[in-house]
Amino acid sequence: MSSLLLPILLLCASLLAATTNADDPVFTGCPTNTNYTRGSAFEASLGALL
Repeated sequence: MSSLLLPILLLCASLLAATTNADDPVFTGCPTNTNYTRGSAFEASLGALL
């Protein structure tokens, strides 16, 4: 049983390392000056919500 401990630990460590080396998530940036029209109903609702 103890002879299987090292291979199992190495396998688990390699699987963990493989999952942490994944690509970064896609980042979508929105410009801050074109989100909504000033004085609109959306701005009023957003102000009330926040």
